Amino acid sequence: MFDAACAIDEEHEKEYCCYLQEISQNQNLVVVDEAHRITKLEKTLDEVFNKGTQLLILLQDDHQILRPGEEGTLKAFMNYANSRNIDFCPVTIAEKNMLTLVDEKRCDETLLRGLNKLLFDDSTPIDGKVNNLKIFNSISDLENWKNEQAKISKTKYIFPFCWSWSSRNAGHENDFDINIGNFSKRWNPVDTDEQVIWLNNNEDDRAACIYTSQGLDMDNVAFVWWDDLKWNESESRWDVNIDVLKDPEFRAIFDENDHLWHKE
Repeated sequence: MFDAACAIDEEHEKEYCCYLQEISQNQNLVVVDEAHRITKLEKTLDEVFNKGTQLLILLQDDHQILRPGEEGTLKAFMNYANSRNIDFCPVTIAEKNMLTLVDEKRCDETLLRGLNKLLFDDSTPIDGKVNNLKIFNSISDLENWKNEQAKISKTKYIFPFCWSWSSRNAGHENDFDINIGNFSKRWNPVDTDEQVIWLNNNEDDRAACIYTSQGLDMDNVAFVWWDDLKWNESESRWDVNIDVLKDPEFRAIFDENDHLWHKE
């Protein structure tokens, strides 16, 4: 759809932009992927419409918001449209048409539904047994499993950003930023080229975070759950411990939007 719309005027090249602020004037159609990631929503969308944009299509998922300050929820878009007298579909939250994938290729469908239930919706029953999820109580057991899987498949460590990435600029092979007892690992592949090398080299056991592993397809993931996210049994809720996180970009955004994390 985007290609067809951009190709209508053959005198101009098709336009692809990384950021909404970069679009040109007087666009007939603007399609925004991952619109849930939009920050400073009112200011950003005002810029888009002030440039003469006629039709804005937003592809978003309330469950995929990653950082404080990301405001692209369905309700936020609806409120914005109502405040600016812009026609918006769906007209009400109740009228939204939830689009679901026919098939899920990146992970077991039952596992995906189970994760959604765990993190977002405890009212939906899960049919079927999750067969491809293993839980280890010690990191040494996890490492033994990971090493065996890595001999025959793409199996990588994924960690939350709870350890400083001091070796990022130094680039020393022997800098181990992650140290848990006798377990030591180097942090992320730095750029796209390194991501490809890391993904396809079974002997490369660096740990990646969400930013350096997003979009990469693996056969198995050795995931470490840490102290940044804990289940509060007494109050039946998830508690986030910001003090444990070492991601400087995340912390900077959090400092600007700490009100988003206050709990009643």
